[in-house]
Amino acid sequence: MFKINDIKKIEKFYKQNGYVCVKNIVDKKLINDIFTSLIHIYNKHASNKINIKNNIYKDLGFHKKLISFRKIDKKKFGLIYDDLKITASSNYLARDPRLLKLASILLSEKEEKSLAVSGVMTRIDCPFDQRNRLDWHQEHRYYLQNDYGKNGLFMHVPLHDVDENSGSLKVKPKSHKEKLIMIKPMKRKSKLESLNYDHHSKTLDKYKTVSMEMKKGDLLFVNLDTFHASGFNQSEKVRFTLISRVHRVLSKDFNSYREGPNIFS
Repeated sequence: MFKINDIKKIEKFYKQNGYVCVKNIVDKKLINDIFTSLIHIYNKHASNKINIKNNIYKDLGFHKKLISFRKIDKKKFGLIYDDLKITASSNYLARDPRLLKLASILLSEKEEKSLAVSGVMTRIDCPFDQRNRLDWHQEHRYYLQNDYGKNGLFMHVPLHDVDENSGSLKVKPKSHKEKLIMIKPMKRKSKLESLNYDHHSKTLDKYKTVSMEMKKGDLLFVNLDTFHASGFNQSEKVRFTLISRVHRVLSKDFNSYREGPNIFS
């Protein structure tokens, strides 16, 4: 884990290992704004209201209400998730110029303003949830904006302290050397389940596993080809994580695309 002024060390570690963690670089006000948006959206859908207050994550009652609502109404809970990921608060953090500047350095891109940001979402992972847990995968298999994994990265921002008990992200260092492995997705039991890929153990076992225990304000960058997996939340609290993908638009391997409108019928 590095401090922001260790740029050369950050670059070297990232290129060698396919990931890097930077300490205390994320604006905590932007994190707190996401929690405020979450509460407003929750209160729109739920009758058992949550009051906005400082350090809401430490309030066990806050977590109990969210967990209970997910059990009572999975569809409306899904709407909270969908709404939160397109809020300005989630996108302000995902597109913070300080974070994109560092991303541009890791991607060898001269101008961070020409980077593309996609797949912004704030994950809401309840305790002991298996339905939306992602097993070992490469982010590149889901996001094909660039042909080469070196020209994109996955940004992972825990919105509070995380350890193995709360399900910190697992990473396999140096596994980005495998490049993109194109395999078919596994069958899902329902549309509510996350899409997983069944990678061969011979590939995965070549690399050790690191659990990314992080503090609020820390940031993790992961090469699109690096194998990583969701941790298992065994705590009594919901785990919240802002994630996004960053792509080099100016590289020759970029696959231009257009984000279409949502059609409501």
